[in-house]
Amino acid sequence: NTVTVLNLWKRWDDGDLKNQAELWADSAEVHTWDGMLIKGIRDTIESSGQRFRNNFSSVVSSVNGVISFTGTNKATGQVENWAAVWGKRVTIDKKGKADSVWIHEGWRFNNEGKADMLFQFAAKIPKQ
Repeated sequence: NTVTVLNLWKRWDDGDLKNQAELWADSAEVHTWDGMLIKGIRDTIESSGQRFRNNFSSVVSSVNGVISFTGTNKATGQVENWAAVWGKRVTIDKKGKADSVWIHEGWRFNNEGKADMLFQFAAKIPKQ
């Protein structure tokens, strides 16, 4: 699962989110750092992500840490597979404006090892 998360981050940086069938479940939900919820089939997740990514001319992510773990869903009693990643993301938008955030993501994986849920959190990095 950690390798899958790192591959997803690499594709985000590269700007190509198409054809990720080997990484995403048939349906998924994404909770973004700004409170947006994207929920639907893989194609919806990919196209929504690609539209947002297209706002940037450059994205460079660096990973501080990544870990896989399991947890039990208290509502369902099901054991779930997760991976968490922490890092820094530097973006440059189409107008040339740079921005940096510390980013943390929690990814849930189905029994086939495909991502079916993402929770994302970010904090602005103070200018020095």
